[in-house]
Amino acid sequence: MQKLRILLIDNSILASEKIAQGLLLRLPAGSLVEKCLSAIDAQSKVELFRPDIILMNFALAVFTINGNPFLPALIRRTHLPVLTYGLLATSAESARALGAADYIMKPEDSADGAFLSTLTLRAVAIAEKHHPPKPLFAPGDMVTRDIWTNTRQAPPHITPTAKAAPGSIRNKMVKMSPIAGKPALKEQAKPAAQKCTGKCLRLIAIGSSTGGPDALSQIIPRLSPPMPPIVIVQHIPATFSALFANRLDGECSLHVKEAVNGEHLEPNTVYIAPGGKHMTVVNEGGRLRLRCMEGPRVHNCAPSADVLFHSVASAVDNRDVLGVILTGMGRDGAAGLLEMREQGAKTLGQDEATCVVYGMPRVAYEKGAVERQLPLSKIADEITRIARAK
Repeated sequence: MQKLRILLIDNSILASEKIAQGLLLRLPAGSLVEKCLSAIDAQSKVELFRPDIILMNFALAVFTINGNPFLPALIRRTHLPVLTYGLLATSAESARALGAADYIMKPEDSADGAFLSTLTLRAVAIAEKHHPPKPLFAPGDMVTRDIWTNTRQAPPHITPTAKAAPGSIRNKMVKMSPIAGKPALKEQAKPAAQKCTGKCLRLIAIGSSTGGPDALSQIIPRLSPPMPPIVIVQHIPATFSALFANRLDGECSLHVKEAVNGEHLEPNTVYIAPGGKHMTVVNEGGRLRLRCMEGPRVHNCAPSADVLFHSVASAVDNRDVLGVILTGMGRDGAAGLLEMREQGAKTLGQDEATCVVYGMPRVAYEKGAVERQLPLSKIADEITRIARAK
């Protein structure tokens, strides 16, 4: 069996804990099980956790969001297999009709060994059918040095490299030779960080919420050096901000990291606010620095886009700043982005047609905080154009 990432959706804390523990005892080493208690929670976690398969209590599968059953909407959105379970045998037909890959009867005791073994084996079989195991690498593949050195003994002329600091060559790749699976001598690398030759933007600040992880995954990988520091507030649970930053970092030519309190901002680096903490920018003798601190929730959010944007408006000459507000529920970010614009910042907002939830961008646009609205597919190009036009 291959190791799996499983998202478990069950509205019972006790049941989900028992099922998660039982799965981890039976799954291959290195497998992960992430729990969520509601359909709303699942929508954000599926974007951040990137599971191979979803396991769901059928009672939640028929939960309605905007008048639509949750299960088919989740399948359409994620294109992932969903294995359901429940107490009633009569629910099996309904589960499959809604799009579930299968349905398993669950006894009253969620820790029942036979149930957990069946659930594990069925989850593995469905996940492997949906994601067939692939060879780690084949002739002509591009393989990161981390993968190469972690899976077989590196030849003497190849030494594992730790992740370098921003601005240096990172993530070197080795092209596999078609002969005996040995690495060819030619290496390719992400381009080294470049510096602006003219007057560049000094800072880019972005706020996003519901649907934001997917939106950021389409924007940030399309940005390349030279870029000013980018600070991002994504409404996100504390356990997921570092995971999200690490995943983005593997997809980008910019360096992406979870922000650390007190660190100075560096070009070609993206800072994701830690979940549960407000992130602000302060100016210390001309150098920009981050503060990441716990504090009262703003618009019921921590981190808050408004907190970040207000700090940017105070800390930097906003004529050298770009503010961006993306998909999200509520009004967080609108007031802070308006202050940035009034201080001279250029501002962009995601348009209604491409938002998962057109809440934050709508409020910001109606308040006059957004200079231009753009579809998601054009935001990265516009950020690049503004950054290079200075």
